[in-house]
Amino acid sequence: MSSLLRRRASFADSLALRVAFDCVPAGELMPAVFCSRYGEVHRSVEMLEALTKGEPLSPMTFGFSVHNTASALYSIARGDTSATSSVAAGHDTLPEGLFEACGLLAEGAPRVLLAAYDDGLPEAFGRFAEEGDRPAALGLVLEPAGADGFSLELARGDAPGLPLPEPQVVSVARFLERGDRELTLVSGPRRWIWRRHD
Repeated sequence: MSSLLRRRASFADSLALRVAFDCVPAGELMPAVFCSRYGEVHRSVEMLEALTKGEPLSPMTFGFSVHNTASALYSIARGDTSATSSVAAGHDTLPEGLFEACGLLAEGAPRVLLAAYDDGLPEAFGRFAEEGDRPAALGLVLEPAGADGFSLELARGDAPGLPLPEPQVVSVARFLERGDRELTLVSGPRRWIWRRHD
Protein backbone atom coordinates (compact mmCIF):
# COMPACT_ATOMS: atom_id res chain seq x y z
CA MET A 1 0.00 0.00 0.00
CA SER A 2 1.33 3.43 -0.86
CA SER A 3 2.43 5.80 1.88
CA LEU A 4 -0.35 8.21 0.80
CA LEU A 5 -3.07 5.62 1.36
CA ARG A 6 -1.40 4.50 4.59
CA ARG A 7 -1.54 8.07 5.92
CA ARG A 8 -5.23 8.32 5.06
CA ALA A 9 -6.19 5.04 6.73
CA SER A 10 -7.71 5.30 10.19
CA PHE A 11 -6.74 2.80 12.87
CA ALA A 12 -9.88 0.78 12.04
CA ASP A 13 -8.96 0.84 8.33
CA SER A 14 -5.46 -0.36 9.19
CA LEU A 15 -6.88 -3.33 11.10
CA ALA A 16 -9.08 -4.28 8.15
CA LEU A 17 -6.33 -3.82 5.57
CA ARG A 18 -3.79 -5.82 7.56
CA VAL A 19 -5.98 -8.93 7.71
CA ALA A 20 -7.14 -8.47 4.12
CA PHE A 21 -3.59 -8.20 2.77
CA ASP A 22 -2.51 -11.16 4.90
CA CYS A 23 -5.29 -13.32 3.46
CA VAL A 24 -5.09 -12.54 -0.25
CA PRO A 25 -1.83 -13.14 -2.16
CA ALA A 26 -0.54 -10.24 -4.25
CA GLY A 27 -2.08 -10.24 -7.70
CA GLU A 28 -5.05 -12.44 -6.80
CA LEU A 29 -8.39 -10.75 -7.37
CA MET A 30 -11.60 -11.72 -5.63
CA PRO A 31 -14.83 -10.16 -4.31
CA ALA A 32 -14.61 -8.89 -0.75
CA VAL A 33 -16.93 -8.21 2.16
CA PHE A 34 -15.80 -5.79 4.86
CA CYS A 35 -17.89 -5.80 8.02
CA SER A 36 -17.61 -3.47 10.97
CA ARG A 37 -20.02 -2.58 13.72
CA TYR A 38 -18.65 0.93 14.26
CA GLY A 39 -16.88 1.70 10.98
CA GLU A 40 -15.50 5.23 10.85
CA VAL A 41 -17.15 6.49 14.05
CA HIS A 42 -13.88 8.10 15.20
CA ARG A 43 -13.80 10.30 12.09
CA SER A 44 -17.48 11.19 12.58
CA VAL A 45 -16.81 12.27 16.16
CA GLU A 46 -13.79 14.28 14.98
CA MET A 47 -16.02 16.17 12.53
CA LEU A 48 -18.74 16.77 15.13
CA GLU A 49 -16.19 18.14 17.57
CA ALA A 50 -14.83 20.46 14.87
CA LEU A 51 -18.37 21.73 14.18
CA THR A 52 -19.03 22.44 17.87
CA LYS A 53 -15.82 24.53 17.94
CA GLY A 54 -16.79 26.40 14.79
CA GLU A 55 -13.81 24.96 12.91
CA PRO A 56 -13.98 24.12 9.20
CA LEU A 57 -14.36 20.46 8.31
CA SER A 58 -11.40 18.70 6.77
CA PRO A 59 -12.37 17.55 3.24
CA MET A 60 -10.20 14.44 3.70
CA THR A 61 -11.83 13.55 7.03
CA PHE A 62 -15.25 14.09 5.47
CA GLY A 63 -14.41 12.02 2.39
CA PHE A 64 -13.05 9.14 4.48
CA SER A 65 -15.84 9.10 7.07
CA VAL A 66 -18.09 6.70 5.15
CA HIS A 67 -18.57 3.09 6.20
CA ASN A 68 -16.96 1.65 3.07
CA THR A 69 -13.63 3.48 3.48
CA ALA A 70 -11.67 0.30 4.26
CA SER A 71 -13.05 -1.54 1.23
CA ALA A 72 -12.32 1.44 -1.01
CA LEU A 73 -8.74 1.73 0.23
CA TYR A 74 -8.28 -2.01 -0.29
CA SER A 75 -9.57 -1.82 -3.87
CA ILE A 76 -7.39 1.20 -4.70
CA ALA A 77 -4.25 -0.24 -3.10
CA ARG A 78 -4.55 -3.54 -4.96
CA GLY A 79 -6.04 -2.24 -8.19
CA ASP A 80 -8.82 -4.77 -7.65
CA THR A 81 -12.13 -3.82 -9.26
CA SER A 82 -13.95 -6.92 -7.99
CA ALA A 83 -17.25 -6.38 -6.20
CA THR A 84 -16.99 -5.26 -2.58
CA SER A 85 -19.61 -4.77 0.13
CA SER A 86 -19.55 -3.08 3.50
CA VAL A 87 -21.83 -4.49 6.21
CA ALA A 88 -22.89 -3.07 9.58
CA ALA A 89 -25.49 -4.94 11.62
CA GLY A 90 -24.86 -4.20 15.29
CA HIS A 91 -24.07 -7.32 17.33
CA ASP A 92 -24.84 -9.43 14.27
CA THR A 93 -22.27 -7.76 12.01
CA LEU A 94 -19.92 -10.73 11.69
CA PRO A 95 -22.64 -13.33 10.93
CA GLU A 96 -24.38 -10.98 8.50
CA GLY A 97 -21.05 -10.31 6.78
CA LEU A 98 -20.59 -14.05 6.45
CA PHE A 99 -24.06 -14.39 4.89
CA GLU A 100 -23.17 -11.64 2.41
CA ALA A 101 -19.98 -13.51 1.47
CA CYS A 102 -21.91 -16.78 1.08
CA GLY A 103 -24.31 -14.98 -1.25
CA LEU A 104 -21.36 -14.05 -3.48
CA LEU A 105 -20.21 -17.67 -3.45
CA ALA A 106 -23.73 -18.81 -4.37
CA GLU A 107 -23.65 -16.41 -7.33
CA GLY A 108 -20.54 -18.15 -8.64
CA ALA A 109 -17.53 -16.45 -7.05
CA PRO A 110 -14.91 -19.18 -6.47
CA ARG A 111 -13.42 -17.40 -3.44
CA VAL A 112 -14.49 -14.41 -1.32
CA LEU A 113 -12.51 -12.35 1.18
CA LEU A 114 -14.25 -11.56 4.48
CA ALA A 115 -12.58 -8.86 6.60
CA ALA A 116 -14.30 -8.24 9.95
CA TYR A 117 -12.86 -5.46 12.11
CA ASP A 118 -13.56 -2.78 14.68
CA ASP A 119 -11.78 -0.18 16.71
CA GLY A 120 -13.07 0.61 20.20
CA LEU A 121 -15.64 3.34 20.63
CA PRO A 122 -14.43 6.94 21.00
CA GLU A 123 -14.48 8.45 24.48
CA ALA A 124 -17.53 10.54 23.53
CA PHE A 125 -19.54 7.30 23.29
CA GLY A 126 -17.89 5.66 26.29
CA ARG A 127 -21.15 5.19 28.17
CA PHE A 128 -22.42 2.99 25.32
CA ALA A 129 -19.31 0.81 25.23
CA GLU A 130 -19.64 -2.84 26.16
CA GLU A 131 -17.14 -5.07 27.89
CA GLY A 132 -16.07 -6.69 24.64
CA ASP A 133 -15.52 -3.45 22.72
CA ARG A 134 -11.85 -3.31 21.83
CA PRO A 135 -9.83 -3.26 18.61
CA ALA A 136 -9.87 -6.58 16.78
CA ALA A 137 -9.91 -7.95 13.24
CA LEU A 138 -10.37 -11.27 11.48
CA GLY A 139 -9.69 -12.08 7.85
CA LEU A 140 -10.98 -15.19 6.09
CA VAL A 141 -10.98 -16.42 2.51
CA LEU A 142 -14.14 -18.41 1.96
CA GLU A 143 -14.87 -20.95 -0.75
CA PRO A 144 -17.65 -23.49 -1.32
CA ALA A 145 -17.19 -26.54 0.89
CA GLY A 146 -18.42 -30.09 0.83
CA ALA A 147 -19.32 -32.14 3.88
CA ASP A 148 -16.14 -31.14 5.71
CA GLY A 149 -16.69 -27.40 5.85
CA PHE A 150 -18.24 -25.06 8.43
CA SER A 151 -21.79 -23.90 8.98
CA LEU A 152 -23.49 -21.05 10.79
CA GLU A 153 -27.00 -21.45 12.16
CA LEU A 154 -29.33 -18.81 13.56
CA ALA A 155 -31.50 -20.02 16.44
CA ARG A 156 -33.81 -18.29 18.89
CA GLY A 157 -32.30 -17.70 22.30
CA ASP A 158 -34.20 -18.75 25.39
CA ALA A 159 -33.17 -15.63 27.29
CA PRO A 160 -31.64 -12.25 26.52
CA GLY A 161 -27.92 -12.54 25.89
CA LEU A 162 -25.28 -11.15 28.17
CA PRO A 163 -22.66 -8.70 26.86
CA LEU A 164 -19.88 -10.58 25.15
CA PRO A 165 -16.59 -10.57 27.10
CA GLU A 166 -14.59 -10.18 23.88
CA PRO A 167 -15.25 -9.15 20.27
CA GLN A 168 -17.03 -11.81 18.23
CA VAL A 169 -14.14 -11.90 15.77
CA VAL A 170 -11.83 -12.97 18.62
CA SER A 171 -14.23 -15.74 19.73
CA VAL A 172 -14.56 -17.02 16.17
CA ALA A 173 -10.78 -16.86 15.59
CA ARG A 174 -10.23 -18.97 18.74
CA PHE A 175 -12.89 -21.44 17.57
CA LEU A 176 -11.19 -21.84 14.19
CA GLU A 177 -7.69 -22.04 15.65
CA ARG A 178 -8.46 -24.57 18.40
CA GLY A 179 -10.41 -26.93 16.18
CA ASP A 180 -13.48 -26.87 18.45
CA ARG A 181 -16.58 -28.59 17.07
CA GLU A 182 -19.05 -25.86 18.00
CA LEU A 183 -19.25 -22.26 19.20
CA THR A 184 -22.43 -20.50 20.32
CA LEU A 185 -22.55 -16.70 20.51
CA VAL A 186 -25.63 -15.04 21.98
CA SER A 187 -26.87 -11.71 20.62
CA GLY A 188 -30.08 -10.49 22.24
CA PRO A 189 -32.79 -13.04 21.43
CA ARG A 190 -30.60 -14.74 18.81
CA ARG A 191 -28.06 -17.55 19.11
CA TRP A 192 -25.45 -17.89 16.38
CA ILE A 193 -24.14 -21.45 16.29
CA TRP A 194 -20.86 -21.99 14.43
CA ARG A 195 -20.12 -25.65 13.61
CA ARG A 196 -17.20 -27.55 12.15
CA HIS A 197 -18.07 -30.49 9.89
CA ASP A 198 -15.31 -33.00 9.05
